[in-house]
Amino acid sequence: MYKDLTGKRILITGASRGIGAGIATALAACGARLVLHYHQNDRKMAQHLEPIRQNGTEAVTLRCDFRDETALTPFYQKAEQAFGGLDMLVNNAGIVPKKHLLKSPTALWRETMAINLDAPFILSNHFAKARRTADNPGMVLHISSIHGTVTSERFGLYAATKAGLNRLAQAQAIEWAEWGIRVNVIAPGVTVVSRNRQRLESTRKTWQGHLPMGRYGAVEDVAHLALFLLSSQSAWITGQIHTLDGGLTARGHYPARHDASTLDDIATDSDA
Repeated sequence: MYKDLTGKRILITGASRGIGAGIATALAACGARLVLHYHQNDRKMAQHLEPIRQNGTEAVTLRCDFRDETALTPFYQKAEQAFGGLDMLVNNAGIVPKKHLLKSPTALWRETMAINLDAPFILSNHFAKARRTADNPGMVLHISSIHGTVTSERFGLYAATKAGLNRLAQAQAIEWAEWGIRVNVIAPGVTVVSRNRQRLESTRKTWQGHLPMGRYGAVEDVAHLALFLLSSQSAWITGQIHTLDGGLTARGHYPARHDASTLDDIATDSDA
């Protein structure tokens, strides 16, 4: 469906598991050439890489600790060298600390900022400088979160970085549009990945009434949207925050209402 992604050279950060791995798998099926970043889990990265390469996809892996700002420039240079340049960048790597603000040490704040916001800023700047004179400048895709718009207890550090990432992306889209570089954001809601699968299964009943679509998100949901945004079919879309949450934030904090059993019971005027 997205034949224009065939052969595209794409760097995906945080690609050893979860949403990053899902996006990598989807791009591999489209014939993209992938540079897959990971931090330290060699086993997970190898497990993910094997089926991708078996399908004939050209893919290399690069290890980097994004807490170390000095490592980012040489890391990006190696990513470019893998296939002689990059056409797209997917900033997915991130951490999700869960602590009340008064219990959050400054070191944790700085670590969260370094990985979730500083690294996308630095890597995106490298990408833009390299692509601003290209015939097909390409695109940056940031993976954010609904916590960048609305949040809850114990997510303050994470929410701050994702709110910053959303505004950064919009500023990038405005400033880089003259070069034809597009910048977009996917902001997933409650999405099942390996690290949270058990917890979300145990709290499914709690969440059920808050999810209008009646289910959690899946990695594939994010990957499908990523393919569209990275493809030429979204050529006039830039600077947008694409919320992907099954309607969670749309319904706000209203209690679930299940008292209308038939269509005739549903009021047609404002009864809020």
